[in-house]
Parts: sequence; structure tokens; C-alpha cells
Amino acid sequence: LRLWFEVDSQSLGNSCQSTEDFQSSQKRYAPYNKGGDYRRWYGNNEFVVKFDRENFIALSKSGNKLPSKDRYFRESITWTSISSGAFGARYNGVGFTFSANGACAFPEAEGAAELILSLLNSKVATKLLEFLTPTLDFSVGKIRIIPVALDELSAKEQTIYSSFRSLTEIAREDWDSDEYSWDFAIFPLLASVHRAETLAESYTCLRAHWRDMAKEMQRLEEENNRIFIDAYELQDELTPEVPIEEITLNCNPTYRYSGPASEAELETRLLAETMAEFLHYAVGYMFGRYSLDEPGLILAN
Repeated sequence: LRLWFEVDSQSLGNSCQSTEDFQSSQKRYAPYNKGGDYRRWYGNNEFVVKFDRENFIALSKSGNKLPSKDRYFRESITWTSISSGAFGARYNGVGFTFSANGACAFPEAEGAAELILSLLNSKVATKLLEFLTPTLDFSVGKIRIIPVALDELSAKEQTIYSSFRSLTEIAREDWDSDEYSWDFAIFPLLASVHRAETLAESYTCLRAHWRDMAKEMQRLEEENNRIFIDAYELQDELTPEVPIEEITLNCNPTYRYSGPASEAELETRLLAETMAEFLHYAVGYMFGRYSLDEPGLILAN
């Protein structure tokens, strides 16, 4: 088991759709769900596992026995099964193996992924989980007994699907803007849509974009909450509002930094860390890891 940036990027197969597909690709490492921090919609894609034919056979003979090997690499929803805080589910798409800590659900019907993930990230699921698993043990057995109000939600399917796409796109943009994502393309300050004549002006433009991302995710999450609260007839029990500190984007300083702090202190810290990340990217560029002519990784072996 490794963090993805500890291995040769050419040995990582992150778009395979089955074990056979992965093994025929001649890649050595496969993406591996391991849970991670509280985050909703998309992200925490950090680990890889040796999964070539030789290691697959070794794992099959180990104590684990790969009990769910028929579901590896399939489209899935994942979450952290043991948490010290709130529950948050994320969309995987295809291409992942997984652990018990990075528990997964595998939608069978078309549109099921959108519906189930939207439900799991709603206030309705949060309230139900207070009863179903008060110890914050979000095991598969606990998650699978959450009732799904299919008939009541049928009239809102298109709205749910549209919000799901927007929410996952925002979360993916946020995750991929960091070098710790294997889909990182370019440091945001250098992106043409944010770049101005000076670094200060570029940051001002980027910070405004980040605020818009957080506000839009907040609006969409509240709309999602409203749909599920109405479907489950919990208007007297729950409200759809989502505090900004619960918007799980790294570009949202009220989520990113825990503990009491003023808005000015949060902004100062975000600016300082963004500049540090900019220098980090610049060093990577100087050593050939990145190029200003091509997006993403250039030299990573």
C-alpha cells in the first residue's frame, strides 16, 4: 500500500473497469479506497495498492481472501466507515479497489448512484444515522438499511441528477486543484481564467472564484436537503440550511481550518498557504515534474 505519488506514475492504472482489464494493462498499482477525512461528493483519492497478477494471487491467499473481488473497479459510492465526526459519502466512478475502512456501495440501476449519494449526503440520512449508528461506526450493514423513498422522489429525479452533477463537478475541481490529486493539471493561480498582470491580482480573482464555488455548493446542498426533507415528510423535524463551515471544499477556509478564528485570520492563513503551494509548484516545475506547455505530470518516476 502506497500514497500514489510514492510510485512511478507510469505504473498506476487509474481508469480500469475490471480486474481482468487492470491485469491486461500491465500496470502494477491500482487506486485504493481507504476512507480518509470528512469530505462529501468527491475526493480523498490518495492511496494505491499493488494489484498486478502476482500480487493479486498473493492477496487472494492472505487472511483477507479478497472477499469482494467481483466488485473491484466497478462504479461505486464510498465513505469512511469509522469516523470521529460527521458522515460524508463520495462518488468514485470506475477504477477503484477498496478496504473495509473505505466502504463502498455499488449501484445496479441507471441513475441509482446519483439518487443514493444525494440521499446519503442529505440531512435526512444524517438524522437517520443518529438512530442507526450512534457510535459513528458507519459500516456497510448500517448504511444499507437506510430506507429509500423511491415513489416520493420520482417526481424530483431530474433535479436530483442535475444537482448531483454540479456538486460532484465542484468537489472534483476543488480536489484536482491540489498537487495531491493524480488528476492535477495546473496550479490555479496560473490558469488563464484567473491569471492577471500581478500575482496579487491573480489571487484576488482566484479567491473570488473560490467564494463562488463554496456559495454554489451551499445553495445546491440546501436544495438537495429540501427535496429529501419533503419526500420523507420531515419538515417539522429538519431544516435544509447548511452552515458554510460544513461545505467540504479545501478552498473554503471555514472548513479547511478547524478551531476558532476570525474571518481576517482565516483569509490570512489561506493566502499564506496558497503562496506556499505556489512555490511548491514552482520547484516541481524547475525539476521537470511539470511544464508550462503541457498540463499535469511530465516527469514522475
